Amino acid sequence: MPTGDGQGWWLTGDAAVLTETPEEVQQLRLRGRMDGAIAFRGETGSPDLLSERRRHQAQELPLDAALLLPVDSAEWDERLVALVRCSEMSEVSGGWPALQSRLQQITACWMAAERPLAWYSCADLEPSTAGKWQRQRWQLWLQSQELDLDS
Repeated sequence: MPTGDGQGWWLTGDAAVLTETPEEVQQLRLRGRMDGAIAFRGETGSPDLLSERRRHQAQELPLDAALLLPVDSAEWDERLVALVRCSEMSEVSGGWPALQSRLQQITACWMAAERPLAWYSCADLEPSTAGKWQRQRWQLWLQSQELDLDS
């Protein structure tokens, strides 16, 4: 993505609105991201790029699907959690706890803001028939699990 539009404006991927106060002072209010990136403590990260890194580093693991999702965090703005669907779990000595531990080891060297806060097994996890993630669907699934996501 180019950083400028040719007219001196810097393109960021942030969604914002320009408002005016009663004192006629203009203020720029950030509303979030337009590109799927997330904000954590002033840093911007791309779950898609992190998913690609995880895929490369965990090739030997029996993962059929994995999705990194942002969740609200009082301390960090947003944090990532990971949903995974595993194949052949019986082949993993120690089952889900061992696989979860291995995934945590793989991402341990990632920056704290990029490292998933938690890993959740989701047997139904899959992209749409068009091959795209329905992030809102999986956010709702995550919320339905009543998990403590701000640990």
